[in-house]
Amino acid sequence: MGGRTCPACGAENQEGVESCSNCGEPLSTVARIFGHATKPSQPGWLSQARGRAPELKETGRQASNERMRGFLEIDRKREAWQAEQAGLQRQRDRKVLTAALIGSAIFVLVVLAFSLASLLS
Repeated sequence: MGGRTCPACGAENQEGVESCSNCGEPLSTVARIFGHATKPSQPGWLSQARGRAPELKETGRQASNERMRGFLEIDRKREAWQAEQAGLQRQRDRKVLTAALIGSAIFVLVVLAFSLASLLS
């Protein structure tokens, strides 16, 4: 291809250009020396990256909010499942308690019946 690859951003540039067409970084040693003398020492790619910082920060914030919504939905479903399981357990406990009370009542009646039978005989 015969072009130059920018060391800062990796973009391909035409042969003979002194600075990157994508980020503005000097490509030749001469351009780097003279470019730094006339411009601030901050490379072009750094300016671009700093310019994108608010956008990247907002994207990160949105992604974080989306993850948090997912976690909250998972937590809501877990709490609903736990409440359902607790209700089912209460129903089972009531059935066991009812069976135990009926069994106890039958036992007491049988004991009373035998006691009365032995007293009457």
